[in-house]
Amino acid sequence: MKHTLALLGLALSCLLAGCGGSPSALSLRPLYKADEKPVAEPRLEGEWVPVALSSSGVHQEKNEHWRVTAQDDGCYQGERRKKDPEKTDQEENEFYRVCLMSLDGKLFFDQQLEKQNVGRVMISPKDLAPDVVTLHMAGRLWPQQDLIRLTRLSGSWIKENQPEELQMNHGGVVLFTGSTAQLRDIMTRHGEDPKAAGPAWYLCRPNADCRLRVVEDELAREPDDRDILAGAATFYAEIEDYDKMIVLANKAAERASPDDASFARDFVGFARLLKRDFAGARSEFAAARKQESQAENQAVDDAFIGISYFLEGKYAEAHSAFAKPKALPDSSPAVTIILDYATLVRMGRRKQAESFLADHMARFVGDADEQLLLLRATGRVKDFSPASFTDDELTGGEAALYALVRLAKGDRETAREALERTVKNAAKWSPAYAGAKIELERMGTN
Repeated sequence: MKHTLALLGLALSCLLAGCGGSPSALSLRPLYKADEKPVAEPRLEGEWVPVALSSSGVHQEKNEHWRVTAQDDGCYQGERRKKDPEKTDQEENEFYRVCLMSLDGKLFFDQQLEKQNVGRVMISPKDLAPDVVTLHMAGRLWPQQDLIRLTRLSGSWIKENQPEELQMNHGGVVLFTGSTAQLRDIMTRHGEDPKAAGPAWYLCRPNADCRLRVVEDELAREPDDRDILAGAATFYAEIEDYDKMIVLANKAAERASPDDASFARDFVGFARLLKRDFAGARSEFAAARKQESQAENQAVDDAFIGISYFLEGKYAEAHSAFAKPKALPDSSPAVTIILDYATLVRMGRRKQAESFLADHMARFVGDADEQLLLLRATGRVKDFSPASFTDDELTGGEAALYALVRLAKGDRETAREALERTVKNAAKWSPAYAGAKIELERMGTN
């Protein structure tokens, strides 16, 4: 019965237990001994924010904050606060008791939920049932002055590697039912094993930039993980270290599944495009095209090849590439229309360019975003200016494409504003960022 009652607390324990995705194991018994004095670690105290590396780069959770304070019994209280970005008046709030211990000279933690807000009421697990057993979560801890790495015992590892009599499974949550001594033995022997420990979790001081250390740490721990390699490559693009981006993007591509092989090669192509290795980028896009079976995706690679020629200033070759892609039988994508129009103008074929644009605008068939892109770029949206572009639109290249049309029409001031906003606010891994920089260089100071 006690085991069943303990499971009532799972709803409150799921946050750090990782109930979404690959959950951590929970334990009926603590990692610390009853007569054991907790280890003190002053570097834990203070304010922290979570930082995570995913396949899309390094991200700081701006809406989530942690505060760690020392308690009289030698343990710590961890308070988590998380705002809802869409409902700023609502905030999740939880309190955890965290005790530290040293096993074989390594630092471990035991964590218990103390209370959590439900609506405007703060409740504890025992409020759910008087006899509820508060669950524990065990993990490994590496503290620094402004960065903490934590790992937690994996539920799937317990399920696969421990006897059935030492575990319970409920709703995908694995509960370790062994003794404190057995739990300590597991943590001592397997605390460094990535499979047993599960993914790392990082906390950073609010005013510190921990991104590089998180990336380096994750690459050292999981050097063959494709998502980590891709995320690290994206990070190095953000700091404009394109050589490292190319190396990591290549490693990620080597580990891609057959279904993702074409996209992975495109990613390497983007890396080379950002470095302005245009011939190398075209080689990657051509390789990606060969791995594609769908005509629409092959057309995208043709467009990427055209973009590389355009950025290199080889407009005749760019025009030939842009003439290939057809998203629909009777129309080209809005992006290709704009790029080919700008290419024709720069080839000195303005009359043909204007006729080309007018013809495609008249019979264009596309979704609302593509229609809006063309209307904005050709000056058909009243009172629109480059200041209206969102950061996502800047990263997606809409402002850079808009600028190409404005340049072709002789509106250099508006084009410059759109390009400068792209360079300032677009993600640095975006080809639009590289393209905007090149166009600004071509414009010079005039």
